[in-house]
Amino acid sequence: MGKERRRFPRVYLKIPCEYKGESIWQEVVVENISLGGVFIVTDKVEPPGTEVELIFKFGKKEERTIMARGRVVWCREKSCCDSSGKVLSAGMGVEFVKLQPLTAREFLQKEIESWGKDG
Repeated sequence: MGKERRRFPRVYLKIPCEYKGESIWQEVVVENISLGGVFIVTDKVEPPGTEVELIFKFGKKEERTIMARGRVVWCREKSCCDSSGKVLSAGMGVEFVKLQPLTAREFLQKEIESWGKDG
């Protein structure tokens, strides 16, 4: 297994998300989220470097709408299995560039930290 390069802890979940990219507008599912970005499940991937917009609701106890501008940093064009047999969904890793509202970053950080403690 390769060295972990992620800077932020992530939460694994499934939440709906509106995704607008360079060539598509679609409803997708966020499979995991961190303070740095998300992985969205889709078979309509765009190339790394593509600017995107996301709108999703997040929160365990208090749900808020988050609007994010981001950049595709990597993509997996087809679902596949890892060495342990776990299915890896087709989709894209998106790095957050800007979050709205202004309090979104602090909200995400608090929620992600509490998610790890609560389960």
